[in-house]
Amino acid sequence: MNNEGFGSNGSAYEYTVACEGRRKTLSRLILLTVYAIWVIAFFTMGVLTRILLPLLCFIPLTLCILVFFTWRLTKKEIKLSFLAGRMTVIRQFDGKNQKKLAEVPIKEIETVKPYDASDVSLLHGKHVIHALKNDSEEGAYLALFGQTALLFEANEKALKILKYYGGFSL
Repeated sequence: MNNEGFGSNGSAYEYTVACEGRRKTLSRLILLTVYAIWVIAFFTMGVLTRILLPLLCFIPLTLCILVFFTWRLTKKEIKLSFLAGRMTVIRQFDGKNQKKLAEVPIKEIETVKPYDASDVSLLHGKHVIHALKNDSEEGAYLALFGQTALLFEANEKALKILKYYGGFSL
């Protein structure tokens, strides 16, 4: 079997899926609402305490700080990496603050198959990780391991690695 440069020589393969579509729009809308509520609350507090002018000076400053620390939450990415027969799923916001969601040897993955609407029953009672670009499930694959279900977009090389290490027929 031709391994085409992955696994046996220790080279890693990883790719990133940036969340787009309805989820990204919804997170942006929620944050814009939070920002508006922040400004209204600051302004109302200034009117009620009658120290409006000093508080008006702090509204832009605090809003800039709030935006600086929270707007990156709208740029969610899921990174799938394959190294030496292990699959790692990492969530990151704007390329920072990485959190490992799952790590499993590919041999221990129970199922990898194209996802369709009839597979919803397999997801009940499991921790579902969405590594999809859009909300549509076209071209999505389902991987089940332990109490975790991974819905992901797989490219050609990722499918070759899963076939090679896991023996899945995709």
